[in-house]
Amino acid sequence: MKKVIDFLTGCNTSVLATSTNGKPRASIMEHAIVNGVILISTDGNSIKGKNLATNPHISLSAQKLPVYVTVDGTAVPATEAEIAAYHRVLFTNHPEFKEMMDAGMMQNYVYYRIVPETAYLSDMSKGMDVEIIKAQLCTAS
Repeated sequence: MKKVIDFLTGCNTSVLATSTNGKPRASIMEHAIVNGVILISTDGNSIKGKNLATNPHISLSAQKLPVYVTVDGTAVPATEAEIAAYHRVLFTNHPEFKEMMDAGMMQNYVYYRIVPETAYLSDMSKGMDVEIIKAQLCTAS
């Protein structure tokens, strides 16, 4: 899992797939890695937020060619410490989010930690093989 976390640390933008009622929804979003944990946030009233509240099973993908990674797992509520750490990363990368929070624009935000079940890692410069990393190896916290 270390290779997956290291890769995700190097690229903050990912695509998060959620679903409810059999209707998949993909959303481009920012993630943060804090102490080896994948953290995300969203407006709880958004489609993504409502999907996560109904069905926490997710798939998160990111790429920086020629490497791509997908993590399938579950979104669980982040702890207060994880939320504070997430804010430090987010506000460093995007000061405008601090301004939005100070203006009360992020009151409905919900925060999640991704608990990986299976990760898929591929470096296409080395061929088309995909390394599959099973759940027992996906225990960062």
